[in-house]
Amino acid sequence: MSEYKSGDKSKAICPECEAVVSTTIEVRDVVLDDGSAIVPGILAGVCDRCDMVVSIPGQSTPAIKQVIVQTQS
Repeated sequence: MSEYKSGDKSKAICPECEAVVSTTIEVRDVVLDDGSAIVPGILAGVCDRCDMVVSIPGQSTPAIKQVIVQTQS
């Protein structure tokens, strides 16, 4: 698994732009897809065109899991 750091570049499909776009890895607070919680300060791939979070590096998944477990308790 690749380790990403803030400022790294990548590519992803942006649902807003409806295209493959260049992304920048940034530290962001990310809302879970179901809107039930916010995961603070994780690395996320952000679309360089529209500023939308379009990907989450694998190294951020433990923080997401922790928030999900806390939310379910």
